[in-house]
Amino acid sequence: MLREIDSDFEWKETTTDKLIFENKNNFKDWHCSAGAKGLYIDADGNIWRGVCFSADTDRFNYHKWGEFLREKMEGNLAFASFAEEEYETWYKKTQKSFGKWSDEFRKQDIAYAKPIFSNDKDHYMGVIGNIYEGFFYDRPEIVNLVECPYDKCGCGSDIWYPKFNPKHKGVKSCMQNLAKTDTAKTQAFRRSSKSQKDYIEPIVGLEPAYNIEYQVLWDLSRLCNYACDYCWPATHNTTAPQLSFSIVKRIVNAIVYWIVNPKQVEIRDAKKVRFFFSGGEPTLHEDFLKICKYIRDEGHIVSVTTNGTASTSYFNELAHLCHNILFSIHFKSIDKYKIKNQEGMLDNIREVIKINSLMEKDKWVELKLMAPPGYVRSAIAFYHKAISETDILSIHDLTKKPYGTVSVVPIRTMGQSNETAVYDESEQKLLNQFFTEIV
Repeated sequence: MLREIDSDFEWKETTTDKLIFENKNNFKDWHCSAGAKGLYIDADGNIWRGVCFSADTDRFNYHKWGEFLREKMEGNLAFASFAEEEYETWYKKTQKSFGKWSDEFRKQDIAYAKPIFSNDKDHYMGVIGNIYEGFFYDRPEIVNLVECPYDKCGCGSDIWYPKFNPKHKGVKSCMQNLAKTDTAKTQAFRRSSKSQKDYIEPIVGLEPAYNIEYQVLWDLSRLCNYACDYCWPATHNTTAPQLSFSIVKRIVNAIVYWIVNPKQVEIRDAKKVRFFFSGGEPTLHEDFLKICKYIRDEGHIVSVTTNGTASTSYFNELAHLCHNILFSIHFKSIDKYKIKNQEGMLDNIREVIKINSLMEKDKWVELKLMAPPGYVRSAIAFYHKAISETDILSIHDLTKKPYGTVSVVPIRTMGQSNETAVYDESEQKLLNQFFTEIV
């Protein structure tokens, strides 16, 4: 959950998806805590202030595509004297083959692999290091607030960053997640403790509705057992390599003890870092449970976004290690790949909730029901099914909070991730009704 804040320091709870659907994700020139409160590590090991900066980079490997294409073309050119009839045959054959070659190349990891090293850092806004060389800048440069250069914020992990409009003086002082001391946090809470409004327009500040010290969103690999057609080709394939456990461990320690806790502190006194793993599909990594256990044992927080296709026994183990499991449910891929059906997804969700019910800690399950054009009804139907057939909205006996939350996610366009895809009139009406009456 997020808090929208107005110029009177009053606020309203919202969600990332609702904020985007209402077209309130306009933060250009705002002061954003990307880098100061979190960072993003992409599948190539590049470390960024936020996903927005990474998404602004053209990742297509034109050099390798040229090599691949030359190799394919030479086969077509062999023994051709290029008399008129021969040329016409070659031309038609090549045109027909080109789309097939493009699809074949884009499924390879090399098609979008783009590691950025220190000698190239000035060409990429927002890149601050990589997992091989480390960080490119001194710590103070990384943890300073940045001025948002983009018209809109399209990624939920970037919208999460606490941010405010600097034209409205005083709003920063009422934001708990930007306070640097416990005293300042208490003062911020008091300043923002007025009753919340039903509607806020315009918003001048935005932050999570809970306190978090630092968050790392980490795409471990492009490896995925789905190929959703609304998912960017640069983010998934079936051949991607996996990082070694030793590299992951080294970067975890660098973030915890250099970025977040620069002074030598005991583990029990260190500020907590939330490591939020995504992909690809992170549960396909052979050492993923080992990675989660290491971070948990170090006293930090593990979250994961998964498509939910792993076995129920796997999710039993994962639930013991993770604070938050976010199931991203893709109905079109469920139908297409038949790895696990909707009932199987519900079994995994129930298993995680069952494990969480036995824990005293505040743990969380989140269901993101992906609703591309043509699947809005499926998403809304599963929303009601999840609420009625699992305990996700039931109250935990010890924490006195629900076990989790469920949301329907309108898909953004492939070319412009901050704009919602085009839905037909009936589906648009269903979405409007859902966000107005249910959320």
